[in-house]
Amino acid sequence: MKLVYSLSAAMAAFALTACQEDRIENIQTEAENQSQRLEARANEIIAEAENSSDATATTLENEAAALLNQTGPAAATNQSQTTNSAR
Repeated sequence: MKLVYSLSAAMAAFALTACQEDRIENIQTEAENQSQRLEARANEIIAEAENSSDATATTLENEAAALLNQTGPAAATNQSQTTNSAR
């Protein structure tokens, strides 16, 4: 009878150990997956920031050109002379 209990206890311990190993592997796999997702999202955020900066710079350049065109060619000449004399 003690042999049956000993075998049952050993099988239960073995099953528990196998479950723990599976659980550890699942946690490691999930951690790796989350790490990859976070890295991909970080790359997306960086790309969005770079695109936003480029778009903002283009917008500001266009607005500056439009203002310069509104003031006329004389303002452009005066701006050029002011810039050259400051050097």
